[in-house]
Amino acid sequence: AITLCAGCTVHPAGEQAQRLAARAAGKPFEKPPARRIMPALPDHPTPDDLVRYALLTNADLEHKYWAWRAAIEQIPQAGTPGTTLAINAASTITNGRTALANTSITAENMPSMMIPWPGKLSAAARQALDNARAAGDQFRLAQFDLRRRVLEAYDDYALTAEQIRLEQANAALLHTAAAAAEAR
Repeated sequence: AITLCAGCTVHPAGEQAQRLAARAAGKPFEKPPARRIMPALPDHPTPDDLVRYALLTNADLEHKYWAWRAAIEQIPQAGTPGTTLAINAASTITNGRTALANTSITAENMPSMMIPWPGKLSAAARQALDNARAAGDQFRLAQFDLRRRVLEAYDDYALTAEQIRLEQANAALLHTAAAAAEAR
């Protein structure tokens, strides 16, 4: 008996671009966290230093990245049938000969699984691609949100530092005025 198994996977247009974009965006997350070398912040970091550090060390951002990668890996899963068509050809040999009457050809799949129409596989793969694009957008949104939060915190810090400096200058001015008044 000869058994041939056929199966195919639908890869929609745009899947490869998503994979390449995810690989490029995920360079900092390739190594496990324990093996990564995190950049040290300088004593007086610039806003760019703080944003760079936050983008490399934020666990929520990394989670969004891996959710994106998982969504990309769902594309071939959605575009692959759950079962394959098996084509069997069998013939009995009687007295050293085979006969067409004793030959059977069957096409079957697992009884518990349906063979989906190819259009359904294409639609499922395109839907999975759309989900992967949405997950990629969520990752990029998380990057921009993290950048915004870091820069807002830096601005708040700089504003508070300037207010403290002004209050110290005010206190010194009042101290000088009080000393001058006392001297008169």
